[in-house]
Amino acid sequence: AWAKGKQFGKAQRARDVLRRLVKRYNDCGDRDLRPNVFSYISVLNACAYTLGDLVDKREALQIASATYKELCSSDFGRPNHITYSTFL
Repeated sequence: AWAKGKQFGKAQRARDVLRRLVKRYNDCGDRDLRPNVFSYISVLNACAYTLGDLVDKREALQIASATYKELCSSDFGRPNHITYSTFL
């Protein structure tokens, strides 16, 4: 929901939501809380539409890169064509 909005810091907030989701899933194992590739794509999308100056955009790129790497090494899914195009 944040991706196309004009809020500042949306990449970090989206990343924080993903971290909380992963933590809750790992804590209780509830299958309804299991992140999937689209959970990660949502963070990448928020990063792609980050507004602000060069510092803000650089931070968003770092968040996107870390999120992509985490997806690649996780058991929550594999990157797909949507992941690749959003990351680029």
